[in-house]
Amino acid sequence: MKGTHMFDLKDIQAQLGHSSIQITMDIYTHIDEEQNQKVSGWLAGGVNDLLSGRQIH
Repeated sequence: MKGTHMFDLKDIQAQLGHSSIQITMDIYTHIDEEQNQKVSGWLAGGVNDLLSGRQIH
């Protein structure tokens, strides 16, 4: 489902009959290496901003 945001995960959960959103998320969401690097960089920058007293937007 990479690259598409046509449906909300709650819609997919209901359609598939999963008892919880966590089941749907565990099965259908993942993070690839490129996204992992982006998230890591964003988190590292956010921590640095917090430690230096800057606001994160």
